[in-house]
Amino acid sequence: MHPLSPPTHPPPPPHTHTLTHSHTQVPWEDLRYIFGEIMYGGHIVEDWDRRLCNAYLFRFMNELLLEGMEFYPGFIIPPNTLNHKQVRAHA
Repeated sequence: MHPLSPPTHPPPPPHTHTLTHSHTQVPWEDLRYIFGEIMYGGHIVEDWDRRLCNAYLFRFMNELLLEGMEFYPGFIIPPNTLNHKQVRAHA
């Protein structure tokens, strides 16, 4: 497939335009869609390769990805269950 060929991925969910708004938690499903179907997945031409890519994204891009990770020395990522005010207090 040529990079300028028509896209073969399904249309985006209607709520992806609000990705950076109105979320109290990380929108993992939307992020998996963006990476798996738009940014990288648009270059996948084989169905089995697309399934493999989506399986990896489902396995690794989820709420456990950042849980308890030390983002930089001395700063542990706050739990995904905190609201905005609690996250600010965590810092």
